[in-house]
Amino acid sequence: FEVARSLVDHGDSVVRNGDVGFDVFPGRDGKLYTYYRFPQSVLGVPAIVAADATGPVREERRHFYFVLTSAAAAALLALAYATWFRSRGLSERLAVLWAGAGILCTPSWFYGTSTFDDILGTAAVVAAVVVADAARRSGRWMGTGWAALLLGLAFNCKQPLALFGLGAAGALDDPGRGARQRLLRAG
Repeated sequence: FEVARSLVDHGDSVVRNGDVGFDVFPGRDGKLYTYYRFPQSVLGVPAIVAADATGPVREERRHFYFVLTSAAAAALLALAYATWFRSRGLSERLAVLWAGAGILCTPSWFYGTSTFDDILGTAAVVAAVVVADAARRSGRWMGTGWAALLLGLAFNCKQPLALFGLGAAGALDDPGRGARQRLLRAG
C-alpha cells in the first residue's frame, strides 16, 4: 500500500510512512524503500486513484479500495476455474458451482478478503494453466505466450510459484505431436 500511495502522490516508490518498518530498508540518498513485489504495488495504484475519484482524499477509503484488489483477484480466479471446468465438459451450472467451491472452500476466500497477496499469484497460476490448456486444444501458439506471461506475473508475485510452470507446460503437452515440437512448446 505504501509504495502504491507513493506512486500516486509523489511518482516514486519511496516509503514515507515512518510507522512502517517491515521489509523497509534504506536506499539511495537515505530514503526508505522496500523489496516488496511489483505486481501488488502497481495494482494498488488504480485502486488508490479510484478511491480518490469517489470523494475527498481519505486514507480509510484508500485502504478499503486497496483491499478490493484482492477481491478482484479472487473473482478472476473464480472465472478461471469456471472456464476450466466448462472446458472439461461440465454444464454451466456445475462449472459455476465448482468455481464457487474453489473459492469458498479453500484459503482463497480468506486471501480474497484481506490484503494478503497470495490470491493474485494463485489467480495468475490457475489462469496460466487454463490458457495453456486452451492453447493446446486449439493448436494456437499465441495462447502459449499468454500462458508464459501469466506465469511471469505469478513469478513476480512470489518466486516459488515458478514451479507451477511445470503444470502449465503439462497442459500444453500434445502427445499427437513429435518429440521436438513437444519439447519446444514445453520450453
